[in-house]
Amino acid sequence: MVKLTLFTLICCFSLLKATENNLEPTQMSVEITGLKSSKGHVLVTVFDQSKGFPGDEKKALTYAKVKPQVPITKVEFKVEPNKKYAIAVLHDEDDNGEMTYGLFMPKEAFGFSNNPKVVFKKPGFDDAAFQFSGAKDFAHKIILKHP
Repeated sequence: MVKLTLFTLICCFSLLKATENNLEPTQMSVEITGLKSSKGHVLVTVFDQSKGFPGDEKKALTYAKVKPQVPITKVEFKVEPNKKYAIAVLHDEDDNGEMTYGLFMPKEAFGFSNNPKVVFKKPGFDDAAFQFSGAKDFAHKIILKHP
């Protein structure tokens, strides 16, 4: 009888752990403000790891290219809840698919989740990372910085 109860407890715990690790993806909304024009596209990359953040979209978890809506552009992603994410945004006004520089400084607006202060270098993953709980009314707000 004790063996059967112990076996049942182990099975229930294993099932609970498996369910916990297979959470259903849910919508995560991102609101981007600070757009000054509707030229080009807004490029949004979502990372769940530091590798590649912020500029390597090939290492991003997901990526979106959307037409800018002034004053607020909204983008939605399906992601797993209860995970850490970091977001990088570029308003690619010249539509060349990358940040355009002029004399060492960016010529296009950009932003990151958590809106970290950017002076001479890009923020790291931990600077921009946030925990997404999966809340339906959650919208992460990113304010673009202009050169």
